[in-house]
Amino acid sequence: MKLQLIIDNETNRSSIDASDLVFGRDVNVAVVHQVVNAFMANQRAQSYRYCESGTRSALKKNRAAVSGGGRKPRAQKGSGRARAGTIRSPIFVGGGLTFGSSKPNYMQKINKKMYRHAMCSILSSLRQEERLLVGEVKLTDFKTKTMINWLAQHGFQERTMIVLQDWDEQVVLAARNLPHVTVVFADELNPVLLLKHDTVLIHPEALKCIEEIFV
Repeated sequence: MKLQLIIDNETNRSSIDASDLVFGRDVNVAVVHQVVNAFMANQRAQSYRYCESGTRSALKKNRAAVSGGGRKPRAQKGSGRARAGTIRSPIFVGGGLTFGSSKPNYMQKINKKMYRHAMCSILSSLRQEERLLVGEVKLTDFKTKTMINWLAQHGFQERTMIVLQDWDEQVVLAARNLPHVTVVFADELNPVLLLKHDTVLIHPEALKCIEEIFV
């Protein structure tokens, strides 16, 4: 499989070898749709029970979820007061909320094999539409204007995503003020990022990393 390669600061494009298993697959639209829906659903605020501790919101417990209250607080008859079965009833201080419950759970489980299939389908679709390029962004400084000139010189006019393997301070600083340019690392790729950009530029070293992840 051949991918278009951008040579340093030149408009002439040659090709580079790439894995057929990642960039040469048939596009499975149904799998891509399912994985994207699941990915977006998993970004929503989830139930206290199903999300990680660092992202949990306050859990609104009902009378069943509040600890304690196992013993009947007083006899059913004879006290002259209303009957009560637990001190964790909503009418007692320290009891549960009447309609207390956690947020709904939107988690959707996607198998790793299906996720890899969807990612390879998207990458293959980008290659077929000639929206996937391989090259290295070399800038003389970290100014935004320099990045704009480099993108214009190589024909990147619309929303562009640059995929790096290692930290490149000049590229990151030069692109951070451009709303239509996104800089990510190879292990941060996801289906939504790939679909929302018109052109994807992958660093040669990042290309090897992507092949190792999704093969």
